[in-house]
Amino acid sequence: MHRTAEFQSVYRLGRRLRPAHFQIVAARLPGRAADAPAQFGITVPRRLGGAVVRNRIRRRTRALLARLLPQAPRGWAIVLHPRAEVARLPFAGLLEELSQSLRRLDVSDPEVRAADDAAPLRAASAQDVAPCRGGQKRDARPSRAGARVKLLRRP
Repeated sequence: MHRTAEFQSVYRLGRRLRPAHFQIVAARLPGRAADAPAQFGITVPRRLGGAVVRNRIRRRTRALLARLLPQAPRGWAIVLHPRAEVARLPFAGLLEELSQSLRRLDVSDPEVRAADDAAPLRAASAQDVAPCRGGQKRDARPSRAGARVKLLRRP
């Protein structure tokens, strides 16, 4: 995925998974064939480090996805938000973690559906509000990069 509109569609319609070293947002986008190959997007914000660190995280995440592409759930658009630890953790552990997360997305598999029913995922709601400095609250919905955070006053 490359366009902002594609990312925003995934954020708006998507399901969120939070394994230890990634945040994953995935959605089946309307108008997309169910047997189409999975589309991936990677976002690495500046707060994770300098350009060298961010590029290392991006390269390692792409390498993980290259290995997992054959088993990725078809018809999904998936956005990955790697955490800073991805730059220095062992590759095999990250591969296993991401592989398990992608299997949880494919709910057409009865084995995965049974595991989901046994341990439901905690999904973030667009209505969630995070506390901020000074007793104010910050709107926790995903915002565009570089956009100002909207502060809400308490009633």
